[in-house]
Formats: sequence, structure tokens, C-alpha cells
Amino acid sequence: MKFEVKEITKNIVSWIKIQLKNSDTTGCVVGISGGKDSACVLALLVKALGKDNVIGVLMPNGVQEDLEDSKKLVKHFGVTSYECNMENAYKSLINELPTNKEEAIINVLPRLRMTTLYAIASENEYLVVGTSNLSEIHIGYNAKWGDLAYDFNPIAMFTTKEVIEIGEYLKVPKDILNKTPRDGISGKTDEEKIGFSYNELNKYLRENICSSRDLKENIDLMHNKTKHKREKPPVFKY
Repeated sequence: MKFEVKEITKNIVSWIKIQLKNSDTTGCVVGISGGKDSACVLALLVKALGKDNVIGVLMPNGVQEDLEDSKKLVKHFGVTSYECNMENAYKSLINELPTNKEEAIINVLPRLRMTTLYAIASENEYLVVGTSNLSEIHIGYNAKWGDLAYDFNPIAMFTTKEVIEIGEYLKVPKDILNKTPRDGISGKTDEEKIGFSYNELNKYLRENICSSRDLKENIDLMHNKTKHKREKPPVFKY
């Protein structure tokens, strides 16, 4: 099925307006990483709500190599922005934790960022908007209660390729859209961490085609192991 970017973008913009109307609020807060996902979400929010009703939050952890990209985005779209450095809080907390496991420590940072976004949202009586795409969500390449914590997410059903198409349509700077995705924590690219390319993953998601049985099994395994990230936590009922 052809991806009709103009029509889809129009529908997303209308949907965003409905989310705010239903929540009886006028604006949104979004974390700006300097990558394509947050850039695309920022562009959608400005299109739907106007720049005066959107706050972009920059949350480096100490020195962030591509922080200028985040600054470029908020300036490009003309939104109010805040910069909150996570370094002191992050170091203080991990120094108190009884673990050296890499993933346990890495996931602390997105959860601190979630806390920051919700504090700013509460101050302004705004909603927090998610920036995770379908490709990441399908394999659980997110932090539970971190970047998966939001009031709504306009790109959760779109692959990385489709997000780029939406961004191009909304005139997001091309260097941002074409930048190699990194988690900004481990020093590795997304594809180095997950073990295959987004192109391969997207082909499987949209066309059910895999280049090998091993790749299919790997994607399915990651999807099944992270099922808990995509579902509401179970509660005991009686």
C-alpha cells in the first residue's frame, strides 16, 4: 500500500487537535533529542497547535555532541525551549544504585528525562508527547516508563522510513532527518545495538519479508521478549 504522506499528515494533525480538546488543555511538551523522531513530532505539533503552544525540552547528559542540532530544531520551528542538563542527577542516582548492569544503568537516563518532561508539563498544564516510532516499539528498543511514557504519541504507528517521509513533507531540516540514529548513551548506533538495519526491520513490518530465517527469528524474539512494554501492567482483580 502506498504511503500517502500528505493525507496521513493531515489526519495526524487533526488527531493531535482532538487529543488536546479531549484533555481540556492548549499545549504540549516534547523532548528534543536532535534526531528525526523528535524533529518530526515537533513539526507535527507546531502544524497542529502553532508554535506558541509547544515547548521543546533539551536534556543533554553532560556534553552532548549533537546538542546544536536540538537547538537548531527549536529555533527552526520557533518554539519556546528549555535546556535541562541531566548529568548531576544521573551521576548521583547511578552512584547509589546496587547494580553495574549496563542496560539497568542506561535506562535510568530516559526515566529522568520523563520526570523532567512531566514536571514542565505540570507547570504549564500541558501534555507530554511521545517520540517513539513503530520500528523501535515493535522490538522494544525503548525504556519502559522512560521514552515510552507519554500522554499521546503521533508517530507510534509509523516506521522510521515513514517518519522521515512525514518530516520531509513538513520541511524538517534534511541533515536532521538523514542523521544516523544513536541512543546518545552507549556511544553506539541504534543498528549496532539491535543487530540489524532499520531497512530490514521495516521491510519485515510492512511486507512480511525477511532476508533470512535467523533475522526473522531474531526480530520475533525481541518482539516477544518486550511484550510487557507495549501492554498495560496486569492488576489482580476479584
